Amino acid sequence: MSANRLHRLTTAVRLRGVQVETDAAAGLSALHVRDLSVTSGTLVVVQGESPDEVSTLLLTFAGRAALAGGSLEIAGSPVCRSGTDPVRSPEPWRRRVGFVGPRPVLFGHLSVLGNIALPVRWSGKRHPREEVRKLCRSVGLDLVKDRLPGELGRAEQQRLAIAMAMAYDPDLLVVAVESPTTEEDTLSRTIVDLVRLEGRTIVTSLSAPAVRDAADQVLTLLGGHPIGSSA
Repeated sequence: MSANRLHRLTTAVRLRGVQVETDAAAGLSALHVRDLSVTSGTLVVVQGESPDEVSTLLLTFAGRAALAGGSLEIAGSPVCRSGTDPVRSPEPWRRRVGFVGPRPVLFGHLSVLGNIALPVRWSGKRHPREEVRKLCRSVGLDLVKDRLPGELGRAEQQRLAIAMAMAYDPDLLVVAVESPTTEEDTLSRTIVDLVRLEGRTIVTSLSAPAVRDAADQVLTLLGGHPIGSSA
């Protein structure tokens, strides 16, 4: 991670004239975004009465929703334009956007450290063992580092998936939460600390009080249109 990440005021992601059409099979609802940008090193909360609308905007940020119009830019570079399929080539995309779903895909036969080690190795880090330990600490999983994913709570599994996504040092991290959990306080602290202490850029649907209080921007979806407010 760059030492001056905390001090950069660049645009991490920008949506221009984005349109997403309703697709019930994919769980997508209609979305219309005229011009929306997220500044590097900030925390953005997405909320709305419709879970499908919230999910659609998060998937759009992550490049996983086909655009019927408009474009998606990461760090100033267009990566997804209208008429294209969702981004399906994982390797280059993971280096730009990390996506953690409500039911993250983990390797059940590997420990917490083993799961983190895989993307660290794939990312080509110079000191992989040190990086694995650092990522494990950053999401507060030191005490369960030798456990298997099936032995973790839901929020712990998401924190593990966050550590795995960060192995690629992405420009943007999208964290989708399906519903509140009894462990949401630990997940909230992890997300807030990653933004405040490490300068990560995170867009999430977790609207727990601690996250909302720390958010730089709250996006409320109304009829497929995001209405933004800054903290």
